[in-house]
Amino acid sequence: MKAKIPSGIFLALLSLAGADTGWAITLGLSPASQTITAGNPFDVDVVISGLHAPDPDEILSGYDINISYDASMLTATGVDFGSFLGGLSDSLQDPDFTTAGLFNIFEVSFLSDLDLDTLQGDSFTLATLHFTAKTAGTSALTITNADLTGFSDLSTTFPNPLTVDQYANSGVTVEPRTAVPEPASWALMGAGFIAGLAHKRRQRAARGQHFKNIG
Repeated sequence: MKAKIPSGIFLALLSLAGADTGWAITLGLSPASQTITAGNPFDVDVVISGLHAPDPDEILSGYDINISYDASMLTATGVDFGSFLGGLSDSLQDPDFTTAGLFNIFEVSFLSDLDLDTLQGDSFTLATLHFTAKTAGTSALTITNADLTGFSDLSTTFPNPLTVDQYANSGVTVEPRTAVPEPASWALMGAGFIAGLAHKRRQRAARGQHFKNIG
C-alpha cells in the first residue's frame, strides 16, 4: 500500500476507536463472476452493504481498500469513485493501480456525519474499477485489506472503525479472441480473380509469340 499524505490523519482517526461498532457489514465486488473476451474492457464495482440493518445505524466516512488480481491476465486501467462520500469536491480520493496485481482505492469524506447519513443508504457503490482482459484463463479478484471508518448511530465524537463481517470477492474468466472465418464466397471470388489474371497472362504470352514468329 503506498504512503499518502493524509494517511496519518486517517490512521489517527482509527486509533481513536472505542468499542467495536460494526454490525453485519458486507464489502464485496460485483458482479460475482463474468466472462470477457481477450482484448476487451470490463468493470467491477466495489460495494458496501449492511450499514442500516437492523441497528445500529452506521455511516461510512472513509476507507482504504486493496484488491488483488492476476496481472498476467488483467490490466487495471482506471477508477470512477461513487458520490456517497460527497464526490470529488467534498472528499479526498486517491486510486493507485501502478503496482501490477494490486488495486488500491482510498477516500476520506469532508462532509459532516449528518450530511453523510442523508447521502448513504444501507448499500451503495464505493467505486467502479476498470480493467482490460489480456490472456485466456481465470483470475480471482480478492479484497486483501480493508480499513473502514465511520459513525454508529451518529453518537460518537470521533469516527470509529467499522467491522466488515463478510467479504464477497469476484472472478473473471477470459476467453481467447476467436478469428473471424473468411466467407466462402470471398474465397471463390479470390480464386476466380487469380485464375483470370493467369489466363490473361497466357493470352498475352501467346500473342507475343505469334507476332515474334511472323516477324
